[in-house]
Amino acid sequence: MAIAELLTCVGCGAELLPAVPDDSWALRCGQCGRVFRNLGGVLDLADAGAATALDDIDYDAVYATDVDHSFGYFESLKALVRPVLDARQGTVVEVGSGTGYMSVPMVQGLAYDTLVLTDVSEKMLQVCRAKVAGRYGASPPGVHYLRMDGNAFTFRRGSIDLAFAHGVLHHILHYREFLAGLHASLRKGGVAVFIEPTFRHHAALLLVMTGFIDRFGSTLDPADLTKLTAYLQHLHVSVKLRREQAFLRELEDKHMFERQETLRVLADVGFHAARVVPTYGHQALGVKMRVYMQEMKVSEDGQHRVLDHLFGLQPLLQDVLADECFSPSDTYVFEKEARWTPQLAAREAPVGDLATPLLAGERPVVARRVTLTVDAATERGDGTLDLTGWAAGDLPIKAVRCGERTAYVKEGRMDVLAHLRQELAASSDNLLFSGFRLEGVRRAEPGTQLALQVQFADDLWSSPQQVALGQPAHAREPQAPSAEPRAGGPVGRASLRSLGGKLRRSLRDEGMRSTGKKVIGWLRHAALAPRARRP
Repeated sequence: MAIAELLTCVGCGAELLPAVPDDSWALRCGQCGRVFRNLGGVLDLADAGAATALDDIDYDAVYATDVDHSFGYFESLKALVRPVLDARQGTVVEVGSGTGYMSVPMVQGLAYDTLVLTDVSEKMLQVCRAKVAGRYGASPPGVHYLRMDGNAFTFRRGSIDLAFAHGVLHHILHYREFLAGLHASLRKGGVAVFIEPTFRHHAALLLVMTGFIDRFGSTLDPADLTKLTAYLQHLHVSVKLRREQAFLRELEDKHMFERQETLRVLADVGFHAARVVPTYGHQALGVKMRVYMQEMKVSEDGQHRVLDHLFGLQPLLQDVLADECFSPSDTYVFEKEARWTPQLAAREAPVGDLATPLLAGERPVVARRVTLTVDAATERGDGTLDLTGWAAGDLPIKAVRCGERTAYVKEGRMDVLAHLRQELAASSDNLLFSGFRLEGVRRAEPGTQLALQVQFADDLWSSPQQVALGQPAHAREPQAPSAEPRAGGPVGRASLRSLGGKLRRSLRDEGMRSTGKKVIGWLRHAALAPRARRP
């Protein structure tokens, strides 16, 4: 099929005219006249401002991708969702091909008439195209390369038989809108297969790894500590600020997906037939952390110490974590009508929630303690101040506000740990990444005090607190009634004391809320299970 028959204009949505012999451009819009050029074999259908920060690195070198290894991985994915990827499809679209890790085996491993490999990066598509050409020849039949922004998905209605994406949806800021566009582009019998990172796995990894840094960070090589802390800071703010559009826009990895929430989104946009299959099954936290540390180039000694800790905790974690915490990514299969998904139901791993009996009827927190400090204030030429400080509380704090200025609480402050460890009923992850920077703050009146507020993870704001520059302010904030009712009756204090209960509470919802000290404090002080051998 000619590529023009599949696409619409990214500007006005009109149909595109077929290519002409002049290879200086490939397609043009018959309505608005916009020209879409051929960039050395890659059709450019993206706006000029569309870009990815991954263009700034050598992706294959940083992430140690090896296309020879991708063939076995792709076959394992086919087996996971068989028979979806075994059937012959008319038009197959890979969303986010990158440098071709999945694209190269797809050229040979799928049966299709037309295969369109897409990405927002022309640079990465050229690498992908070179890999395909090196293995199959310059122009494999039916294969096209298309530069396209996932935020402007412009395939024609009913033009796609199979859409495939590996670790792509979490890069797309407005992924709900993208899924709605994909729904329109799929044929009535079309199907989509997406592999995406799992929220609860990474939330559990964050809690346990922050406990490791809290307990053993001072004994690590400084270079390893810097790398691990930077990684955890990125993970922490991704978890804590996962619904803040202004913040997510700045990130390359924008989202992590919780199964039931994602299935609801798919249903909302029209995919009423969907299944989720754990991509890696029941996997220890240390297995994924090993991969991350290799990418970060943590030293061999640092890797061994982290993995000894994680695998030593595994017998304990095995008993208290929900099933969803043990697969770092999930495979979603979704379609307009139930054609393929019923055949996957028997293969789906159980998605249990071990926390349900314990958490039924959890009582809300009745008071919230907050500690605020502004430890540096720099005068600007216009009379405003730039403030540097930290904020920590019993519950995670997302932002600090002073007058008309608001800043996210996201910077790493190792010094806060020692200061507040015994003072607040909060876990290390809430204290370690507690720094903020407010720019351009105007004084309400001359003096050394400013009125600051904090925003909690559930979006409630504290009342204004007068904070003296360089001096901490302490306050106990009453909790406003939640707009969403909580089910069930009270929980006994014995449950609150259990390690399992605390970890389950910490992973109970996307806000990472807890009614008491989180698991990190327990992991720091409790006698740990005997060390297990690393697999």
